[in-house]
Amino acid sequence: MIFSKSHMNYQLVWLICKCGLFVILFSNCHSETNTILSENKVIPPPVEVEPYILGGYFAEIEPIALETKAESQIGRITKFVVAKGRIFVLDYDQKTLFMFDLNGKYLNKINKVGKGPGEFHVLGDFWINENENIIDILVRRKIIRYNFEGTFINEISIDISGLYLAKTSKDNYYIYTGSQFDGKKNPTLNYINNTGKQIQSYFHWNTIGRLFRVCQ
Repeated sequence: MIFSKSHMNYQLVWLICKCGLFVILFSNCHSETNTILSENKVIPPPVEVEPYILGGYFAEIEPIALETKAESQIGRITKFVVAKGRIFVLDYDQKTLFMFDLNGKYLNKINKVGKGPGEFHVLGDFWINENENIIDILVRRKIIRYNFEGTFINEISIDISGLYLAKTSKDNYYIYTGSQFDGKKNPTLNYINNTGKQIQSYFHWNTIGRLFRVCQ
């Protein structure tokens, strides 16, 4: 079941905040570890926690039952986006991106498992380009582009193994790699153009790795 709301694109902000939070947490971990070891203190959790009230964040909540057919069986919802009158649902386990209308009716899906052009073995993340009606799917070391009918358009090879992506208004991409380390000290967040060439990088692993080792 999906809860519909007005589509608001917070994914790019989320990626950047996640990287920043990662560094902050490990920095705090370093500080708090020294405090606990030197003073032999245990920092208690907050006593009061504000209740999470769903109605305080949405003006209206409407449950939508997604159509259940043989070709639209969802195992686990990894991510969903509501855009251009459609509900896009990513099922990581089935390597499938399902598409439904706003009434929950099944439309089609992308499940092109293989090694050829437009095919993949792992479906990591996706981004909806509402201006061009294009779906950008991140598949480890490439971005595959499809239209809303699931037809393959083209793909972009990248030099990093990405986990999440966000597209900018300039037709470039932010690629988040997480805390991976393959001996190359890859940055956690990469900014690339629409040909896969890196423009800028942020939060390099050699810095984050040192913080991680301090906290262990």
